[in-house]
Amino acid sequence: MLPLLAVLLMLWPLCCLVDIAESGLGPLPAAVVGYTAGAAPVVTALCLPLLTVAARRRDWLSLAPAVAAGLLPWIFVVPYASGHEPPHQSGETTVRVMLINAHNGQAGAGDIAAATTANSVDVLVITELSGTLAHDLTAAGLDRTVSAAWVRIPGQGGVPNDPEAGMGVWLRDGLALQDQRTPDDTQWPATAGTVVGGGTSFSVIAGHVARPTDGRRWARDLATLRKAAEQAAGPEVVLANLNATPWHADFRRFSASGIRDVADVLGQGPRPTWPTWSPLPLLPLDHIMVAGGVGVETAHSVVIGGSDHRGLVATLRLPSG
Repeated sequence: MLPLLAVLLMLWPLCCLVDIAESGLGPLPAAVVGYTAGAAPVVTALCLPLLTVAARRRDWLSLAPAVAAGLLPWIFVVPYASGHEPPHQSGETTVRVMLINAHNGQAGAGDIAAATTANSVDVLVITELSGTLAHDLTAAGLDRTVSAAWVRIPGQGGVPNDPEAGMGVWLRDGLALQDQRTPDDTQWPATAGTVVGGGTSFSVIAGHVARPTDGRRWARDLATLRKAAEQAAGPEVVLANLNATPWHADFRRFSASGIRDVADVLGQGPRPTWPTWSPLPLLPLDHIMVAGGVGVETAHSVVIGGSDHRGLVATLRLPSG
């Protein structure tokens, strides 16, 4: 039984090699692969007791595939162990961005406003925004730090009446969102545009991807946001709840196209954001990504009361002009 169990465990991380968008899998198999690949690190924990038993029995037939199964998930995060910083340029401008998942509007407005002020945020993106939370954010004084540039509330203006469908973009005074457009074929609202002001301009893409419950829908949403980022010109920043991890082949296509996770750029390991009920978050589902010569100075997570995700904050270096 041990060799069979070891082989079955080795099959789990092999799901990380499946590109769902290109696989032609049906809805159910795509969902299974999406969830299985996203949780690939769990295999390492499951392998430990099997490795212990196999080593004591000197069962080499079980030991080899168990070792492979335990190590394979970490191959996909090796790039996160070394930095990929672009060279510094003269005249660079520092911009701080923050991404928050509001958990169907249940996140604390006061916590969001306080985190925005404490981190001197220039660009704030909130996913799963509700009308009530949008009102509460104003009451909490968010508009004293940043102003709403683009907001979509569930059930209004053609937005699906789904608690996960709301989203908003806020900018500090002196910045403006121009050439705003909506990427096609996303389940929930997404936006792309150009942030200008302060002697610089850069493209911003914000969105929320469907859950892998519908694996094919999830893969289409990911591909749509990736293509929107690929079509952007010059420096660009992606702020999105992608519901994806480095163990997903569909997510790794971002890096293959030159769009890098800020955690990957820094080389200090992934930045897990979910769940907040765990003493340590387990999965990096929310991402700030950069391309076009954007540098990364810092990246860290913040706890927002009422949300099941931690927020992400990054300090970026943008070319001026």
